Amino acid sequence: MTILHVLAAGFLSLAKPAIRLHFDADRAAAPPAFLRFEATRGLSPTTWKAIPDSRAVTLENVAIQTGASGTAAQYRFALSTEAGDFLDGRITVSVRREASCSPCRAGLAVRYRNPENFLGVVYDIPRSSLAVIRVEKGRARTLASGSVTSDEPLWRRIGVDLSGPRIAVTVSGKAALEATDPDPVPGAAGMLAEGASVVGFDELLLEPLDADRR
Repeated sequence: MTILHVLAAGFLSLAKPAIRLHFDADRAAAPPAFLRFEATRGLSPTTWKAIPDSRAVTLENVAIQTGASGTAAQYRFALSTEAGDFLDGRITVSVRREASCSPCRAGLAVRYRNPENFLGVVYDIPRSSLAVIRVEKGRARTLASGSVTSDEPLWRRIGVDLSGPRIAVTVSGKAALEATDPDPVPGAAGMLAEGASVVGFDELLLEPLDADRR
């Protein structure tokens, strides 16, 4: 076996399979499977339901954050139990507003350690704006923000690529924002809804890259 074959075999052994949650096998009105639920203090984390929807990205369920209480800068999280903690990789999810709400912001939580320490990619659905935030010890700082456009008629596919300090965000497959994480540390990843945002999620895809996922 050549050195190149050895290196290739080693690389493949470190590669992690992608984790896809489409919610279609979940029982209606039950919490979506393979997720753990957490929330900012004062919010209930037990508000996530799998709901049948004929307009789902893939039939037949979507995951909905159903809680209508909360304010800006409060968050509910649905985090992958299969991905574990990881530093680098790509995460995508499609989001949609399910009810009139203010705020109405949703997206992805990455490098999540607890409700007071995480990175967030937050899409303001009615305003079509995007922000990358870093919450540390409960205090949020905006790392990047801007308006975005999408040609998707109903859902908005939000994606984030993590590579050390570099954060690259896409909307509907197009580059939207770049930001720098000043202190990259491994953490969990999954879906995020802000405050009283009643929003739907579909097609959560997690692709961890680092070998230290656990």
